[in-house]
Amino acid sequence: MAALESISAVNWHPAVFAAAAAAMGAGTLAALREQRLHMLLLLGALIHAGYLLIPVGHALQPAKAGHFGEWPIVLAAYLLAAGGMVAAISAAGRDERTVVTVKSLAGMYHRAPWTAAALLLFLLSLAGMPLTAGFAARWLVMMDAAAAGAYWLAAVAAVSGVIACRSYFGIVTEMYMHAADEEAPVRIPLFTGLVIWLCAAGTVVLGIIPHRIIGWLSVLFGSRADTLIF
Repeated sequence: MAALESISAVNWHPAVFAAAAAAMGAGTLAALREQRLHMLLLLGALIHAGYLLIPVGHALQPAKAGHFGEWPIVLAAYLLAAGGMVAAISAAGRDERTVVTVKSLAGMYHRAPWTAAALLLFLLSLAGMPLTAGFAARWLVMMDAAAAGAYWLAAVAAVSGVIACRSYFGIVTEMYMHAADEEAPVRIPLFTGLVIWLCAAGTVVLGIIPHRIIGWLSVLFGSRADTLIF
C-alpha cells in the first residue's frame, strides 16, 4: 500500500508532456521526406498520439480534474481523416503492384474529381485547418496545454501543425497540378464511396459544431469540458 501511495504521489505530468512533444516532433519531422502513403498515415497516428498525451498529462497534475472528454474528439478527428484516406487510396492504387506513394495520386483531380475533393478535405483536417475536425482537435489540446501551464507544449503542437502542412501540400500538388501516366478514370466501388463520404461528412460536422459535441461528451463522461470555448 505504501508503495502504491508513493507512486501516486509522483508528479508524472512533466514526463507525459515530454513524451507528447517527442511524439509530435518525431512524427512531423519524419513525415517531411516520406513518400509512402501508408507510412504518412502511421506518422499521422504518432502525431495524434502526442495530442492524446496532453490531456493525460493535464489530468495527472496535482489537484487537476481529468479532461478525458477530449480523447474521443482527437481520436475521431484522426480516424475520420485516416479512414477516408485509406478508402480513397485503396481505390486509387488498387491496380498498382507496388506500394502506393504520393505520386500514385498524380492527376487524381482529373481521374476522380470528387474523390480528390474528399482527399483534400482529409488532408486539411490532418493539417488542422479551420472548419475541419482536425482543427477542433488541435485547438482543444492546445487550450488544454495552456490550461495546464505548458505553453511551450501548445507552441510545439502549433509548430508541428505548420510543418506538417509541407508534407500534405505535396500530396495536394500531385493531385491537382501534376499529370498522371495514365488518365483512365478511377472507379470507386459503392462501399468504398460510402466510407469516403461518411468520413468526409463526419470531418465537416465535427469541425463546424465541436462545442455541441464536446458538451454531449461532457455529460456522457461526467466531466467539465472547460478547455474549449466558442
